[in-house]
Amino acid sequence: MLRYVDPECTADNVFWAEGLSRRSFRVLLSHEGNLSIENILKKENIDYRTIILKNGIYCIKVFNNYSYFQFFVNPGSDTENIFNRYIYISLELNGKKQNTDIINDVLNNKSKCSSLSEDNQFLLRIMDSLNKGYSQREIASHLFGQEIVDNEWTQDSWLRSNIRYRIKR
Repeated sequence: MLRYVDPECTADNVFWAEGLSRRSFRVLLSHEGNLSIENILKKENIDYRTIILKNGIYCIKVFNNYSYFQFFVNPGSDTENIFNRYIYISLELNGKKQNTDIINDVLNNKSKCSSLSEDNQFLLRIMDSLNKGYSQREIASHLFGQEIVDNEWTQDSWLRSNIRYRIKR
């Protein structure tokens, strides 16, 4: 599955194990706080899916058109009226994964993901340039800048071999 779907930018019906995605994290439920589950899930441009895992862990995946995050609630937690509860993220976990940044990006509808990886986008730009009739040197100039091409373009340069390799790929 990792070959076809990027855990950082994934479909709304794909759930990831905590260890595979840095957008997945555990939370505690609380009766008070400043980030209620209801406010998250009822926000405009936000959708969500839930799943209960075999071990009883409750997972909620929150997503917009660009990105997602998912949080896990331990089976011992009181999940009754979960929408009226608040989430608590450990400061230790937040420091490691920047969870609040991820949550804010999704809730504020910011785009950090693309359906194509950067490398694939780069290859598509090369192919578009070839289809327009550009030479390998012109493609390199377009992608890397004229100054680098002027300084680095030789018969056996890394830049020229990089462009040739990507075209063959």
